[in-house]
Amino acid sequence: MTTSRKPDNHLVEALLSTAFCCFPLGLVALIFAVKTERYWARGDAEAALEASHNARTWSVIAVLGGLVAGIFLAMVSILLPFGLLIYDYFWGLDWSLL
Repeated sequence: MTTSRKPDNHLVEALLSTAFCCFPLGLVALIFAVKTERYWARGDAEAALEASHNARTWSVIAVLGGLVAGIFLAMVSILLPFGLLIYDYFWGLDWSLL
């Protein structure tokens, strides 16, 4: 599949997902975004299109991973104090250990 139009490198999405969502997965997206430019400059349009698709895919995965991690951390930070209170009420918690 050849194309005469330069594929979008999704660099902005990759940078934002790296900075604000999930660093390791966003870094993969960032690498593919840079590869898109390199392949296009070399004249390899098919590889540039594939790298562009991979950059977009990894950006979305990084955003979703960041959302899942954020929701999990919010749930833990909200539910953990309640769990400690319930444990303290029923079994007595030695607060000096914390």
